[in-house]
Amino acid sequence: GLQDGQDQLIQALEHLIPLGTKRTDPLFSLSLQAAAAIEVGMEAFYPSSQQRTDMLTTRMGHGATLEFQLRWPVQEREQEDPRYERLILVLQLACIKEGFEHALRGTWGVCLHLVVGLPSTQSTADVLTQCIAESIQQAGFAGWKVAAGAQEVSITLQRHLHWNRVEKMGHDSGSGWIRVYPQAVATYDDVLVEVNAFVGQHASGAM
Repeated sequence: GLQDGQDQLIQALEHLIPLGTKRTDPLFSLSLQAAAAIEVGMEAFYPSSQQRTDMLTTRMGHGATLEFQLRWPVQEREQEDPRYERLILVLQLACIKEGFEHALRGTWGVCLHLVVGLPSTQSTADVLTQCIAESIQQAGFAGWKVAAGAQEVSITLQRHLHWNRVEKMGHDSGSGWIRVYPQAVATYDDVLVEVNAFVGQHASGAM
């Protein structure tokens, strides 16, 4: 039926993505467009948030790289919302405790990126639902869980390393995001190179 057709379309788009993962690949722009089409079409393809959450968790695999991104100003009733700053501190402590490779980039009060590399032996979904969810709740986001859709710290699956950060941040509402890069999409070092380049380009403009 209709759902089978949608599943086939998603699968066809997913097969296009690995054909152009590097900027030098001939099919790079096609690959990028396929990844963007899935992201834009997810709510239309899968109207149920439970379906989208299942898609999110089943595609994460083991040993993904997580990018936590915070953007200021975070206003809460005319005041700064301290939970986001607390979140970055709590997450760094969790990384140290668990022995996760991690790096903090950006500028406090402007935009921060915490990149976390999970061990290849660990289920990404398990780490997110346990260690990361506890950290986020501890920072003050009491109802947070691994779920697709809008929440104060939203979580998305990145299907391509080289997504358009400037355009996406212009569209995205909110102040906090978790971007999950499965092992097949990017390594920890790949993500860190992208974040370093982005922070370097925009540090001068943000000051």
